[in-house]
Amino acid sequence: MFNKLKDYILLKLGITELRHNLATAEKNLNDRFDFLGAYMNLTQKEDIEIDPAIASKVATKLCAEYNIDTINMATHKNDVMFAIHVFGHRYNLENAVYTNFRIGAETALNLKRICEEYKIAPQKILDFGSGYGRVSRFLKQKFPESEIEISEVKSQALDFQKRHFGFKGIFHSQDAESLNCEKQDLILAVSVFSHLPKTTFAPWLNKLIQCLNSGGALVFTFNNSEDPKYFGVTKNQNFVYQQVSEDSKFAFLSDSIKDTNDYGHTFVTHQYLEDLLSENDVSYHFLGKSLVQSQESIIIIKN
Repeated sequence: MFNKLKDYILLKLGITELRHNLATAEKNLNDRFDFLGAYMNLTQKEDIEIDPAIASKVATKLCAEYNIDTINMATHKNDVMFAIHVFGHRYNLENAVYTNFRIGAETALNLKRICEEYKIAPQKILDFGSGYGRVSRFLKQKFPESEIEISEVKSQALDFQKRHFGFKGIFHSQDAESLNCEKQDLILAVSVFSHLPKTTFAPWLNKLIQCLNSGGALVFTFNNSEDPKYFGVTKNQNFVYQQVSEDSKFAFLSDSIKDTNDYGHTFVTHQYLEDLLSENDVSYHFLGKSLVQSQESIIIIKN
């Protein structure tokens, strides 16, 4: 009887909830410290040395699933996408490696299908905001006749991809006018416009369209503000920008984008994109989640 009364009083005073919140916060903090320790051990060198047995097992599985010949599994210690998977899989390296490269292989395969559907046969492809090559390393196998270039604001990522994959890299700043590239037949931008603030969103969209040849296509992903899972954040607004991102959460990575004024989380409606595109001589089609599972995508074809 006494214990029940004590529990009732603690509940009314909010102490039970406070204890629960403190325990949750302590667990999250311990998880974070465990991750940092495990990741620091994994990243003693610039290029992460993945256990050969894990690399072989993952490569064999992915080659069979996505009809590819080989996989270059080079991984850089500053690759924030890889870090996210290591943390998300609770330091299970095999699952983290598999998930990271599966997303890259799947995206390249889906892009190939989209190009076939819309009759885009690109001679020149630009992987814009390519990062450390999660997708670009698979593009050459899906587009063997194409010349592939990459662009990035992170110079280490460009150096890494040139060293391991031989791609020509284009460095640019957060300013759209800083991008200097040749005309392209296909530009891919995965998880770029889902991070841009309003001040740079439209300028980058217009710039990439300008970089297309006539008949060329821009394919990019975005967070749909009208998706019910985002309603708590977006309230169905046309444009919502949050000053938080993967890079800011993993700020210990030496080349992470720490300024959340430049790089955060962005949510837009279809109508917002349509209004921007009305200023350009293009046709476009919303693709749902046919490119990646986590975001919607759109193909824009320059007339």
